[in-house]
Amino acid sequence: FQRRHGSRFCVCQVHQALGVVILNKKILVFSGSRADYWILEPLIDELLSRSSADLHLAHVGTYDPDASSHISQSKTKKNLAVSLNEQDEMDHGYENSGVFSNAFDFANSQIEFVKPDLAVYLGDRVEIMAAATACHLRNLKSVHLHGGESTLGSIDDAMRHAITKLSKGHICFSHSAEDNLLQLGEVQSSILLAKNFMAERLSRVSTEQASEVLNSLGLDSEKPYALVTVHPVTTDQQNTLDTIRSVLSALNLSDVSQVSLTGPNTDEGRDFIIQEY
Repeated sequence: FQRRHGSRFCVCQVHQALGVVILNKKILVFSGSRADYWILEPLIDELLSRSSADLHLAHVGTYDPDASSHISQSKTKKNLAVSLNEQDEMDHGYENSGVFSNAFDFANSQIEFVKPDLAVYLGDRVEIMAAATACHLRNLKSVHLHGGESTLGSIDDAMRHAITKLSKGHICFSHSAEDNLLQLGEVQSSILLAKNFMAERLSRVSTEQASEVLNSLGLDSEKPYALVTVHPVTTDQQNTLDTIRSVLSALNLSDVSQVSLTGPNTDEGRDFIIQEY
């Protein structure tokens, strides 16, 4: 990547920057879960709209029927070849080494099948580290989105930095993330600083559209509400139970009468959260 220092690319310019590398080439996008798919979707849509490459999407995470709307959405996209890892999650539960092994085997099989010129993936999940490892071992050109960031109380931080070192190119979304990538030893020419895709998408949502979404969740858009997300504390399972109980207790003591609780990630400890809900 080449850019003027301090400038930022929007999603269409990211596509143009990638297009220098991938014009008329095969791109394999890896998604580990709903967490990364919705952030990747604007880039996927932009790539599909430009028709500059043969685009494939591999859902490398184990299929979860309770959190699969992103998979259904991806299957509706014209000219997007979608593959799904349908191994039963009961083979390994949410234990990370089993998740990694399963995701690695699936990612490796997709690389062998698609034979891409470039792989694209996002974030810090164990499934994405597996995909990045498969790409690295095959010396496949790869681009990692959202490297250089930080997550507290999670094993994801170390995995994100590991994915950075396994990747050839990087798209980051803040100056601090860019600085962190440079401190990790990545060269400036491999880093692209971009505008946040989801922030760009949300800026186009009208008040009417936002109200419709809130109403569909049973919330009155004219009154205060809380949107609450609690994910497992992957470094300490007991902390997960204490955390969710503290959050729910605080909500009960608050003046907020409308609350929407999102589903937790598919990590060890998610069952604690669901049971407390």
